[in-house]
Amino acid sequence: MTLNETAKLLYLIQQTYIVQYQNVKQESLEAQAKTWTAILTDVDYKEAELALKLYAAHDKGFPPSPGQIIEKVNEIKRKKELAKTLIDMGLEKDIEFNCGADFVKICGIPRITG
Repeated sequence: MTLNETAKLLYLIQQTYIVQYQNVKQESLEAQAKTWTAILTDVDYKEAELALKLYAAHDKGFPPSPGQIIEKVNEIKRKKELAKTLIDMGLEKDIEFNCGADFVKICGIPRITG
């Protein structure tokens, strides 16, 4: 991710977890963006945004760390690969069971019934 993309991701995190960021100074946010950019350099922004959505759907009220974003990105990649495999095998109806309803909804995978 670029510094600009990281700043956008951090803005989404700040808006999602307003209470935790209400007293944070601008200098701290800028330093955080630079640090996160160094850590998330190999992460695609769209994947990180999806990871944040999945994280926020199941969090305990605390914002994610860069490592938790990476962990969710890797989980998304694994589940997308599993979904692709199930589709290739003609088992589309098993995607939600194997990957989870939240994954199907957030990643925009169409539901197959029947």
